[in-house]
Amino acid sequence: ATFADGAHDGPRKAFGGLYSSLSKDYLDEEAFAPFRNLLRDCILDVWPFAAGEVLLGETQSVRKLHSIHSAAKETGIGTFLLDQFLVAAGAFDEDDARPVARKTFDAAKYAPLLLEIPSLVGPTEMELAIGATRSQLAALAADGLLVPRIDVPTIKSSWRISDGLALVAELKEMAVPVDPTDKHWESIQRAKSRSWINVGTIIAAIHDRKIPLGLRTDTTGYGGFCVLKVDVDEMADSINRSSGQPHLTAAAFGRSV
Repeated sequence: ATFADGAHDGPRKAFGGLYSSLSKDYLDEEAFAPFRNLLRDCILDVWPFAAGEVLLGETQSVRKLHSIHSAAKETGIGTFLLDQFLVAAGAFDEDDARPVARKTFDAAKYAPLLLEIPSLVGPTEMELAIGATRSQLAALAADGLLVPRIDVPTIKSSWRISDGLALVAELKEMAVPVDPTDKHWESIQRAKSRSWINVGTIIAAIHDRKIPLGLRTDTTGYGGFCVLKVDVDEMADSINRSSGQPHLTAAAFGRSV
């Protein structure tokens, strides 16, 4: 099995007459059952056989191994993309040079990943789903509030919509309705730009009930979440004092004069 490492080398080529004899000539002889079982176990440890396939007279009830080739064929996911996801998931090393037909992995362990990949979306779809702009999504990602399923720049469809919807739903439970014309409130993104407090710190303060969260009544997505300007200013002042920074935010300087 070790030496039969060609892209299309199968058990028949690896074991030659032994495989042929045990799969045909002595298939029904009970005395050879231990040898068939030994060879079958060896084959299933090396080659991917699907559930329902017959190997040495025994129909396989479950798939033990997948190769990139067999997984791509079953899921419709391209082999190159699939390889990137599996490397990121730790199925094999990045420098694994085996051909796709021989690059195998545990089928049961990585079954959830194979099911998930086709449902992943790009940033535009994610933004639409949660009602956010590109800069808002980038800020959430930068602070780890939303994390792509895979962090590979060449893979665009790397977002789970369910993660974004869960974050929005969580924030909605803490939000109070705010009239769109109320100037005392500002969006979380605007608060970040004005105070230089990152989004993660602002949302952490909301979770800790240190500052209230509002939701503009004319929208339901992430872009409608807002915080009180005065709370943001106080947070900025507190951060500056605790860090010993001599500079003030524009709002703090305005109040001082």
